[in-house]
Amino acid sequence: MAYLNLSQFKGARDIEGSGDDATIALFIDAASKAIDNYCNRTFEGEVEERTFDTPHDRTLWLDDDLCSITSITNGDGSSIDSSQYVTKPRNAFARGTPIYAIRLKSQSPVYWQSDNGEYEDAITVEGVWAYSESPPHDIVQAALMLTAHYYDSKESVGGEAVIIPGVSVRIPQGMPTAVRNILDNGYVKEFG
Repeated sequence: MAYLNLSQFKGARDIEGSGDDATIALFIDAASKAIDNYCNRTFEGEVEERTFDTPHDRTLWLDDDLCSITSITNGDGSSIDSSQYVTKPRNAFARGTPIYAIRLKSQSPVYWQSDNGEYEDAITVEGVWAYSESPPHDIVQAALMLTAHYYDSKESVGGEAVIIPGVSVRIPQGMPTAVRNILDNGYVKEFG
């Protein structure tokens, strides 16, 4: 998903007319993907279902950022109500940060169940799998800055050639320091 739109970029840069619209749209998309790749996460998502193996304890560890939960279906087909679990970290939704685990409350009578003895892909979590449902303002700013960098460098030599019908541009390699500074301020997901 793109973290800003054509009119936002053109308005910020005082660009009139539609002659460069295809090129700008390409740069916006490239900037959003570069931010995702740099941070090892995405900052905007849609509702989708993902399945997980049945945990051996009360904690279901997630394999990606989850910013909202629509439903959780246990391996036996029953729904798990939000009063039966807590998220890790606590209050993540209120703080606008993603969760990385769902823990059944110790006093809850609910346990993670298999699907008739099948433990693989037994638990289904439906929600928005991203850092946030819409990109934070500083991520939009980083996308704007990176798109501007690409746009300003479109005539330069070097970079990766991207060709779409009627448009051929080069996307410069590397990321400006100001963009990296925004992304390095808590948005890069570390592995391991």
